[in-house]
Amino acid sequence: MSNERHLLQRDFYRLLLRMEGETESPDKALSEALSLMVGITQSQLGYVELRDLNNQVWWSTHELSDNDVDLVRQRISTGIIAETLTRGETIVTPSAFLDERFKDNHSVRTARIEAVLCAPISDNETKGVIYLESDRGFGFDADDHVTEAELFSRKFSPLLKQFKRRLLGAPNHDDILASSRAQGMMGQSDAWIQVLKEASTVAHFDVTLLLTGETGTGKTQLARYIHTLSSRREAPFVHVNCANLPDNLVESELFGAVRGAHSGAYADLPGKIEAAAGGTLFLDEVGELPMPVQAKFLQFVEEGVYYPLGALTPRKVDARIITASNINFEQAIEAKTFRADLFYRLSVVQQNLPSLDQRREDIAELVSYFTEKHCRHFNIPLLTVTPDTLDDLSRRHYPGNIRQLENLVQRAIVRASTAGSATITGTHTEKDRAQLAVAPSDHTYREGKEEWEREFILKHLRENRWNVSQTARKLGVSRSQLNNLVKQHQLEREFGSAS
Repeated sequence: MSNERHLLQRDFYRLLLRMEGETESPDKALSEALSLMVGITQSQLGYVELRDLNNQVWWSTHELSDNDVDLVRQRISTGIIAETLTRGETIVTPSAFLDERFKDNHSVRTARIEAVLCAPISDNETKGVIYLESDRGFGFDADDHVTEAELFSRKFSPLLKQFKRRLLGAPNHDDILASSRAQGMMGQSDAWIQVLKEASTVAHFDVTLLLTGETGTGKTQLARYIHTLSSRREAPFVHVNCANLPDNLVESELFGAVRGAHSGAYADLPGKIEAAAGGTLFLDEVGELPMPVQAKFLQFVEEGVYYPLGALTPRKVDARIITASNINFEQAIEAKTFRADLFYRLSVVQQNLPSLDQRREDIAELVSYFTEKHCRHFNIPLLTVTPDTLDDLSRRHYPGNIRQLENLVQRAIVRASTAGSATITGTHTEKDRAQLAVAPSDHTYREGKEEWEREFILKHLRENRWNVSQTARKLGVSRSQLNNLVKQHQLEREFGSAS
């Protein structure tokens, strides 16, 4: 696929996400979506029509004059469009006026219609059709015609749902909140609601998705949530943390290996890609993939095929790809540590998760949830958190985001239970408060954050005797991320520290 077509497809998915916005015009969105599809297929003419059970009609055109629209709409009852609607099947022809099925149709013969791609669009309440026409063909092989047309149909069906929802008014958030809380994802701040709305939309599209955001913001949880909302929910969700894989094992772990491919391959070894067949492959910390593996993974992203280590024949797997990272991809691409073409393929849709500082109003709910969760896990009576403690926790700074907050609550439960207290108070979080206190008033926010981060990293490096790999694992970051932070804060190993 050319980069131009890839960018058009990316813009189409971004349009679908914008449909969740209360200011997006449904008519404008329908027209824009059709224009993007015309560009993807290299057509000259496009028309889309939708009808509900009450026979209410919505339609839009691209590059059609009023006369052209009349001619196309005449074909609703006869010819190509009629057959598409009746049979519910995609119609593709390289030349309609030479096609035995349509050459006797008056409108086809009069207009000498050449290449046509016509696909049905339907759900339980609405049906319609997308009609694309070109006098130059569609720019792809005949064998791909039906696949491409049906792909468009699947893309337009969710747009149809969004279109109708916007016509009926703003969506109800209750269902979104209920489904997310069932997955342990708490919060109802504006920033978090927007994340959930986008996730519930993109879940229905088999499109590569890149999740970005600071460490501990819940990227893994969101990826699993998207999987549970998708049509692949009954198939496996395979989670791979690329930062935890040694460079010499990454390729075998992802792609598998045939017997004898390396010293540990005593038999054929299936990889994580094969394990995700029919489901979702989630690559966390995808920025840590070695460059040679990136090239091989790119082939799988583009074609759905890959070669296990040592194999001579390719294997094909249908799996949706979701990735996550907190690296700066622009810098990584410039430094030639991440391939630009792979980034473009992985980020057809990109979703950024807000930090906990950006959703402070959710902290009290998260604290209550984590308290209940870990009291149940420890098999102890439910502890209560005093209002003053909740207020204090809601005002703190959390560089480690949700993960850090959960660890704080877990420690507080242990302290309170050990002390025989039925409530969690500031006493049980006092040590954490000293560590997490906001910056002095003579510091800017950035200076305070950097000062805290420097001391936090230095403290853990000392505790682990400057073992970078061990410290990175405990902090939940990759070794390369920790090395970058060490350089950024100009930290130096003290004399006598172990390597």
